[in-house]
Amino acid sequence: MMNWPFDLRRLFQPRNVSRSFGRAFSLRRFLDVPKALRAAGASVFAAVVVAGCGGGGGGGTSDFLVTVDGSTAALSGRFEGGDVVLKNISDNSTIASSSASGTYRIPGFKDPVSSSTVIVDRHPINQLCIVRSGAAELSMRLECVPKRLNDTGLVTCRSGASCPTEDAGSGRDAITAQLRKVGSALSPLGFDYTRLCNNGQEEGGPECKLTAESTPGNELRDWGCTRDNHTGLVWRVVGYGTRSTFAEARDRVATIQEQNWCGRAGWNLPTAHQLQSVLNSAGPVQGTYRIAASLAFLPSFNFSARNQAAQQTPTDLVDMSGFWSSDSAFNNAGNAWAVSFEGAGRVVLHPADRALYLAPVSTADFPQRFSDPYHSLDRWQFDAKAGTLLDRRSGLMWMVCSAGRSYNAATGACDGAGAFTFDQALARPAAVNAGAAAVNGGYADWRLPNRAELGSLIDHQQRAPAVSSDNALTLALRQDLGVSPGAYWTSSWVPRAGSGGDVFVVDFVDGLIGLAPQLDLQLRVRLVRDAR
Repeated sequence: MMNWPFDLRRLFQPRNVSRSFGRAFSLRRFLDVPKALRAAGASVFAAVVVAGCGGGGGGGTSDFLVTVDGSTAALSGRFEGGDVVLKNISDNSTIASSSASGTYRIPGFKDPVSSSTVIVDRHPINQLCIVRSGAAELSMRLECVPKRLNDTGLVTCRSGASCPTEDAGSGRDAITAQLRKVGSALSPLGFDYTRLCNNGQEEGGPECKLTAESTPGNELRDWGCTRDNHTGLVWRVVGYGTRSTFAEARDRVATIQEQNWCGRAGWNLPTAHQLQSVLNSAGPVQGTYRIAASLAFLPSFNFSARNQAAQQTPTDLVDMSGFWSSDSAFNNAGNAWAVSFEGAGRVVLHPADRALYLAPVSTADFPQRFSDPYHSLDRWQFDAKAGTLLDRRSGLMWMVCSAGRSYNAATGACDGAGAFTFDQALARPAAVNAGAAAVNGGYADWRLPNRAELGSLIDHQQRAPAVSSDNALTLALRQDLGVSPGAYWTSSWVPRAGSGGDVFVVDFVDGLIGLAPQLDLQLRVRLVRDAR
């Protein structure tokens, strides 16, 4: 790694202090909606007031045509079997509960003197939706954003900061009540899990009568796997063998692939991104360690229980929190990628001869969850005029240039420079959103990305910069990073026990993801928005 004024390698070292996470979080408190709407008690994510405009209405009721991205035909194809519920907040009545496009009548809406505020009361599976005023009179648009990334589990805002700018103010965790979960209602926050028995049945099936007290086992009716309904990945929850070096883990892949655990095929070692998807930075505390996983559904990541069983010494605890990915380090045979579950969770390079655990994963259920045509398109869409890069896999749109720089369409380069403290990084989106279209790409909803979002850009098989080089679109991103990629702030602030906190940082030299204890560091910023 290159030399820095502050040794960034320290950010990715173990931080095993037990952390406390406040849970008193009110979504409505931070939404920019009138008090009258909040008092109505509805689940507000976005609202639009549609007023009667007169002119031949004759006092009759009015209908509203719901469209998505200008095409009603696209509505049902993108909903993955889930329903969206639109609600008239004025009288708390449901307007529609459907996955099909159509014309929906608002009960009691009279033209020309009445007005109604329409909200999205429930979102389709794996999507976030908003309603906007339509171009025509008495019309509205429903716009839905696919959300393929799991959130971080962080729901506490840093004191004195603007919550919508931070991790806690955006993403699935911030609107848990409005997400229609496929699996257990006990799945924490924005996570969505279903337990599976070894016979392949989901919990609640006639041969899979699991209870809250059920523990993993090897009998057919025992709990053997857990499906993440948001990512489509199925995880083996029965502890898999002993610790292995990276080479030994690679040698065991063939054995893993032969398994038919829980009636699923397609078992393998997970990639670093797949392992990162289960990180819950507000996971449970056991002893002096916070375990960054949802242990009620993924108990195999409980390194603390394993340590106690193996009577390991404290110096062994950190290594035992690590799980090998299938990714070797770029041009470096001595290291490989792993995810450590101690503290708030980190994505790190470990010496390949270190002994870590394995977490087999199956992608057998993946096609069922993500077969919609939207995600069969090419992953990247580059807008050279606006200087933006749309990632269809995550549903996120990125500024190609780091904050403080601007995209030069004539040269294909990013001009200027910029580095910021964490407080300055949090303030940057407001300044950009208020700027001219040349600065903000014509959008006014840019924000600082969370750990999972910024980490999704990392290509663990690349280095300096650690982003993809497989097509011309991502070359623009590589050009911005240049020969000195550097570390970037995320919006994921992690409170410490007592006071203060750390912030997740993503290093685009090697692709490491760790915690920065010094918030006055001068690091880079890349802004993101939900692509609607």
